[in-house]
Amino acid sequence: MVTGLQRSYDSGFNFSVDVGAAYYAGQFKGGIYPVANLSIGWIISEKRWCVGR
Repeated sequence: MVTGLQRSYDSGFNFSVDVGAAYYAGQFKGGIYPVANLSIGWIISEKRWCVGR
């Protein structure tokens, strides 16, 4: 279960922040662990179609 925030701006800058918990079932003992993700980017195309207009 993860929740987050994602924003894109007219300048092309965008970012995403996600936090939550995940169940890990790998080759070692499974369990619930915290999860965090930060993504920062730049839309280089002149057509910034993903910026909600």
